[in-house]
Amino acid sequence: MLEPNDTVATAHPVSASRHVRLTLCPGDVDHYSLTLERGDQLGVNVEAEVFAEPVFSSSLQDASGRVLATGRFRLSHVVAERGLYTVRIASRDAVPRAYDVGFFLSRGTPCDDDDHEPNDTVETATALPEDLRLDGMLCPGDADHLRFSVPPSRGARVSLSGYTADRGLLRLCVLEGGTELGCSIDTTGATVELPASAVQGQSLTARVTGDDARTTNGYTLQAEWLP
Repeated sequence: MLEPNDTVATAHPVSASRHVRLTLCPGDVDHYSLTLERGDQLGVNVEAEVFAEPVFSSSLQDASGRVLATGRFRLSHVVAERGLYTVRIASRDAVPRAYDVGFFLSRGTPCDDDDHEPNDTVETATALPEDLRLDGMLCPGDADHLRFSVPPSRGARVSLSGYTADRGLLRLCVLEGGTELGCSIDTTGATVELPASAVQGQSLTARVTGDDARTTNGYTLQAEWLP
């Protein structure tokens, strides 16, 4: 009924509304677009056979294609700036799946990105300053990447501090290329230590993510050299 809406470019425009008797065919993806104001909280509720929830996926992305929130039958996100946003609903089932979908708008408190964006990937990682210390902000659905080079014959200790655990735990991983060398989660701070034999002379990336996709938390990342 709302086809063609298989791509972002052909997304069906919606507002706060409910749409019923829709169908996802095998390999099909439905897209819905809506303009949101700063501080708008969008809720998306998918209604389908309860046992079908594991095969459904929903996501919200901004005009640049950055994924801001994900879920199955439910997702929610407060946007930080006015713009056009797209909701993507898909099923990985081999049979057609009927569903209804509701879009709900309310007001919330947005999370403002820090000045180091975009650094959502290893390829776009922000270089650590000379003092190897950086203050950042992690918003829902976000991942921050910070790159640094380890001197010859030295190991590295990378740590997070300055965040509030009850606002959501942060996960710290250190990578070489796309390979995780070590990860840590801690309620009062996260630390990864790597010996010289593993990282000396290498270019590494620290990745900071939320333990939950809804996590909003500030942090301080510090790198130090070990003997």
